[in-house]
Amino acid sequence: MMSKDKVLYALVASFFLLASCASKVDTSGEPDVIAMVDPFQVATLGMGLSDLLGLGMNQTTFDLFFAPRGNATIMAFSYQMNKTEVFLDYTARQTVIAAVGTYLEEYEAKTLRTKGKTTAEYGKMQGYMEWGVLTKNARATPEISIGYDFVKDSPYFTLTVPESTNLIYEGVGGSRVQRSAYMRFYFNREQAVEFAQHLSQEFLLEALGEQDVPEASFTPDSY
Repeated sequence: MMSKDKVLYALVASFFLLASCASKVDTSGEPDVIAMVDPFQVATLGMGLSDLLGLGMNQTTFDLFFAPRGNATIMAFSYQMNKTEVFLDYTARQTVIAAVGTYLEEYEAKTLRTKGKTTAEYGKMQGYMEWGVLTKNARATPEISIGYDFVKDSPYFTLTVPESTNLIYEGVGGSRVQRSAYMRFYFNREQAVEFAQHLSQEFLLEALGEQDVPEASFTPDSY
């Protein structure tokens, strides 16, 4: 049986191979609509999640879905009694994958900074989220920070979702909650690699290919 360190090394090595291959592919024309298919689950992954006060960290899991209509992934989990979904479109996913690669390089080189603000070290990206207790009746477009943070002397790759204005506050079908909660997602190296691998376009298209997708097109008939 392989040791944990060897398994992690294999994961990291495979990730860099994936990132290297992806960097050689022209994705400038990647479509927003991949297929007219409802979102489907591709994995259940682990992460740390900030507590109700935004101070501590609790280990949890989230379900990852792929939404072919928007070429986006959806992180689905429960937080503060709310069913929460965080959407990452193609651009956001590529940003996360690149950031994970940089984080792993800095980790191996021992150049991660233990002091100062590092939770936006790798920049920010536009996100979209929906949440609600019984139904998801609140929406926001947070600017998500990408970086890392040390917790009890251990580094974690992080995504930080700030409090954001509910776009449908008191609107038709909206909720009475004015703002979303602050959240931070924590990933150790193994979790970060696994997360990034599941965000790759290659993996998602392969998962789509395994679905029972109708092949009939909507091309008009000639007569």
